[in-house]
Amino acid sequence: MKKILTITALAAFVFVLINSDAYGQQKKYRLILPGTYQISGKSKSHIQTMTDEISKALSSVIGAEIEPVYTPLYEEEYLKAAISQLVNKQVDFVGMSGDWYVRMSPQMKEKYPPLFGLLLDKKKNTEYCLYVRKSDGITKAEQLRGKRTTTLVYKDIRYLLYEAGVDEPLKKFFKDVYYQAYLPTDMMNALVDKRVDTFANQKFQVDLARGADDRYKDIHPIVCRDMIMNPFVIYRGDIDPTVISKIQSAAKNWEKDKRFQNLKFFFMAVKGGIFEVKPKDFDLTAKIDKLMIDRGWEEERKNFLRANQK
Repeated sequence: MKKILTITALAAFVFVLINSDAYGQQKKYRLILPGTYQISGKSKSHIQTMTDEISKALSSVIGAEIEPVYTPLYEEEYLKAAISQLVNKQVDFVGMSGDWYVRMSPQMKEKYPPLFGLLLDKKKNTEYCLYVRKSDGITKAEQLRGKRTTTLVYKDIRYLLYEAGVDEPLKKFFKDVYYQAYLPTDMMNALVDKRVDTFANQKFQVDLARGADDRYKDIHPIVCRDMIMNPFVIYRGDIDPTVISKIQSAAKNWEKDKRFQNLKFFFMAVKGGIFEVKPKDFDLTAKIDKLMIDRGWEEERKNFLRANQK
């Protein structure tokens, strides 16, 4: 989404592996990540910087380089390109979102299993919030009827409104629904500049950006919910299992390893860390994804994207 980024908000994780051919030469590994990790391809976001640091740390641990590859693509376009490169062995690892992964076939999940994921706010699921200007005095979602919003993912704001008692297509509930880049600061600026009246995004991303502008103090959440499993990485199942074991072992012990020293600052900022991904971790994501499909929101989302991605 954006996924909405994810990972804005992505959002962040990354990994590095080592391998050797028959002659003992080290192999360079590649990890592909969505465009939401960057800021217009110019300056680095917090998530991109953290991803780079994890790559460096794990490279040091296992003695081989991993190259983070940041694409300009989002959502379905990113997923299609990333999986294609993974299948064709152009990349070794893919940065994933839970809502993408739950729709993959059992065969694909077996062939490309999770490596590990990121803890954010000490949780495995990403919390999304619906934000307004506190100075407007809005405290309930219904008060946003006839207002303006902006979104890339669509389903985040659709779900939050539903949780707040509003179950209507966005174009019916709002006066205007703008299609905009996923980066939190883009949406935050639009809100404080009064170009929109509300937006939805990942709470940890908004919290990280709050210190960048005093005007952001006026940005206030009126409804928040855990929604999607945090960003994680999948890998090609044909990679040497000893390599995967080394990576997972290093990731599990990152707090005790001095080579991860630079990461402690970044994880402290997002109250994060690394966790081992298990099937049950996708339960909430799968439940909400089913709700999206059963209530017709997924078709709404596709229509919205078709109308705005021309």
